[in-house]
This record gives sequence, structure tokens and C-alpha cells, in this order.
Amino acid sequence: MTRILFAALGMSLMLSSCETTDSIPDIVNAPAEIPGAVGEVDAATPAASGPKPYPRKDCLVTGEKLDSKNTPMTFVHKGQEIKVCCSACKMAFNMSPRTYLAKIQ
Repeated sequence: MTRILFAALGMSLMLSSCETTDSIPDIVNAPAEIPGAVGEVDAATPAASGPKPYPRKDCLVTGEKLDSKNTPMTFVHKGQEIKVCCSACKMAFNMSPRTYLAKIQ
């Protein structure tokens, strides 16, 4: 029980310090090329069709508007393109993808 409380507290602190990507180095916004990463496209997904486009104009985690001033982090999770405003939001998504995917389906 204590572990869950600390995890929730840590997540809320991480998201409360969510910043726009203007203050995050470009290396953080680089796409992950780690084999087996959570956002990696499934091998069964045909390359020609590509991922489903992201239908929203805001961060999937915080709801912050994504525009030219706030360049989003874009990645693919199980054939769906995902856009978030910062690395903290990407970590939040990776911790609970079902929660956030429900917002776009």
C-alpha cells in the first residue's frame, strides 16, 4: 500500500513539474531507438500502412495545447501515433498506456 502511495506521489510531482519542450534539450526529444521499447511499432504492423495518426491537438496526458511554440514529443505505441508535451508526460504514458489510449479511442 505504501509503495502505491509513493508511486502516486512521485507521478503527481513529476507531472506538476511538466515543462514545455522549449526548456528541454533536443536530445530528450529524439526518438527512442531501443529494441523492445514500449513505443516501438509491432513487427506484425505493415510498414506501408504506417501508424494511425494522432487525432488530438493537445497533450494526451495533461491536455496542454500542442502548437508551433510547444513542439510535441511524438512516438508510436502499438500502431498508434502518440503526442505528448514533454518527457515527463511520455513517462506517465508508458506507466499506464491503457488509461491514456482510452482518451483517443
